[in-house]
Amino acid sequence: MTLQEALVGMNPQDGDLIKTENYFAMYSSNVGWVGSLSEMIPGQGYMMYSSADATLEFPIRASLNSRATKDNDDLLQIDLPEIVSAKDGHNMSIVATLKEPLSGEKLLVAYADGEVRCIAELIDSNNKGLYLLTASAELDQILTFKIFDIETGEYLAISEEMNYQVDAIVGNLIQPVILSLDNDSEHVLNETLVAPNPFDEFLTLDVPMLSTGSIKLVMTDLNGRTLLNKELFNDETGMLRIRLDSELNNLNAGLYILTLSYNGIIERIKLKKQ
Repeated sequence: MTLQEALVGMNPQDGDLIKTENYFAMYSSNVGWVGSLSEMIPGQGYMMYSSADATLEFPIRASLNSRATKDNDDLLQIDLPEIVSAKDGHNMSIVATLKEPLSGEKLLVAYADGEVRCIAELIDSNNKGLYLLTASAELDQILTFKIFDIETGEYLAISEEMNYQVDAIVGNLIQPVILSLDNDSEHVLNETLVAPNPFDEFLTLDVPMLSTGSIKLVMTDLNGRTLLNKELFNDETGMLRIRLDSELNNLNAGLYILTLSYNGIIERIKLKKQ
């Protein structure tokens, strides 16, 4: 059955959601169910979130119109990387939009640990371009995003990152997460040498400084909390060695993100404390 017909007995509220492992739809009182999930199939498992108590009873039979199924795998016709699913079968639902809309056919790709976790097409809801992502990852991983241009085959970096949370719902049809293109993506480098990593009592950074100036170090945990905010001034060019020891004493074992900002350059380094 189509989603609209299968759930006709419910009284859905704005923001209610139904999903499978790869697709989801969210309810809007203005336009109904919106998203990549358009029908319900016998034998398929679904997870549903509702903000109101309800009894779900499916209609005995579908109308002739609802039997005309829609292929949810249109993206398979495009040569795209393989999507990797999390081992536990769970996922995270994200409703996002671009701060500055782009022309042409663009897809939003979500990554975790360098692997593609979701590819979403742009949909129109209330004259708003939205991406509905069903991204899966492992615990403590960070989701990053890129825009894929179907016509040119080029990828554009997105500035924002997101902590993966099992079965979380981030954004909605009215207030989606706003993503912005990383205009400085050509300046995002990965040339700093870090040792040891994983670390325990200390950490050494060798940073290539092309000019003199200040360098800012910010360390956050996977929930985005700032645990270290330090600024240094370097009056020489060449390799700058920075040693962190006492600053790390209060850190628990786990994963962290260290962001270095200097001379218009940004580096993000994933660290692990033993």
